[in-house]
Amino acid sequence: MMLLKDCLVVIFILTFRNSLLCDAEEIKGENTTVTSSTGNHSKKFLLKMPLKDYRNETENKVKKIKLKDGRSATEHDFGSMDGYLLKMIRISSELPTKKCPVLLVHGMFQSSDRFLNQDKSQSLAYALDSLGYDVWLFNARGNKYCQSHVTYAAHAQKSEFNNYSYEEIGCFDLAVAVDYILTMTTFKKIHYIGHSLGGTFFLVLNSLVTDYNEKFDRAFLMAPLGYHTTFTNTNLQKALDDPTSLHEALIKVDTFEIFPYEAYGPIQDMVPDNCLGGKTWESICNELHIQKIMNIQPNNNTIAETRGGSTKILIHWAQNIKNKKFHRWDYGESKNVEEYDAKDPPEYPLKAITVRTKIIYSPDDDMVKDTDIRALAKLMKNATSRKVKRANFKHDDFIDGEYVMEDVYSGIIKDLEYPKALVSRANETKPTESNPTSASLSDVPWSALLSLVGILLFMFISIISCCCKKKDTNGACTTEAGQQANA
Repeated sequence: MMLLKDCLVVIFILTFRNSLLCDAEEIKGENTTVTSSTGNHSKKFLLKMPLKDYRNETENKVKKIKLKDGRSATEHDFGSMDGYLLKMIRISSELPTKKCPVLLVHGMFQSSDRFLNQDKSQSLAYALDSLGYDVWLFNARGNKYCQSHVTYAAHAQKSEFNNYSYEEIGCFDLAVAVDYILTMTTFKKIHYIGHSLGGTFFLVLNSLVTDYNEKFDRAFLMAPLGYHTTFTNTNLQKALDDPTSLHEALIKVDTFEIFPYEAYGPIQDMVPDNCLGGKTWESICNELHIQKIMNIQPNNNTIAETRGGSTKILIHWAQNIKNKKFHRWDYGESKNVEEYDAKDPPEYPLKAITVRTKIIYSPDDDMVKDTDIRALAKLMKNATSRKVKRANFKHDDFIDGEYVMEDVYSGIIKDLEYPKALVSRANETKPTESNPTSASLSDVPWSALLSLVGILLFMFISIISCCCKKKDTNGACTTEAGQQANA
């Protein structure tokens, strides 16, 4: 009887721990080398794989650096499966910790600098570091840190180098970055925090490569783009209304990236209104707030400091806005049949995402509608949504907001520090198919259910054991000591 009770106690502790804490091992010292990514891009992966896996041909380097505020950090160079040379910044806390690593992911045409340039009092990266988290800052291919490929030259072979959308960034760059972190730290899972398109990378990866759902403990997506049944910025929607023609026009003038190299030269200052290489598309640059989202300063901005990525990212997003669906790249009917066996591009299978996810939104966001965010959460198995309370909170305020620590980051930190798997705050919602304000049993984590069963069994056996001890020899059950006494 006691052995059974002890087993139940162990089961309860283990399952209850897993429902609240990151499934991780103690962090080890900084490695200087790392083996190739172990990510399993299996047959579930719907994106056509590269003809060659380049990860073994790229050298993984770790270099110590100093950040602008003087603190130490490390730069990590590694390669994607399709040959892009990537870089992450690691801010390793000096505090001893068993906390999961946290990956911060920037938005459209941005870089890790967006987190490092925040005001110290409003900095998410530095706040997490001060709490003992191992903070990693992601960089997507094509930004200022990732301008190299093992085969293509970024400038001489610009059409080949920039032949990617956010799907490749999610399924290749993000996937290998996650595997790199897990290998370097020996943790089994990481936490994920992404803003804007940084949330989109997460949705794409975990819906198409479902194995990666097991590699994230918690995810926090701040106003992710892509799922649009309604688009609030009517001026931008009008400018992007014909994505196919826009893409063809950009190709005709050799514009394959934001701030194309030839348009300005290697040293000349940027003109933010002309981010697509000419006045023709000035309205798009202005409506994107390109100067603000890329943190372009009025003076001394060289190409190396401001380049942001492929124009295919913008076109793919425009396709989603026009079609009011969160779908894969649209090649056109004939090529779609070849690629997808269907005339229309398939929608991302969001129901395949099982990571505990919180999607944070503002009703005043000018890039994504609050109703779309709530609908997005409804399509995911284990997601909640939370509204920012501050009025007139815009899309860029998730990074640049004067009080973003109070409005957004403090809630994320609280959820990381004091996770509550089954309890939501008053301004959080978990929609379901039948009732948008209540959660179904299937939405409850299996580990929490197992914990509950363990508690009930433990209580039941304890009661039975207590009753047995009190009964005499004529009772229905007796203890071993009672049997010996009767003998």
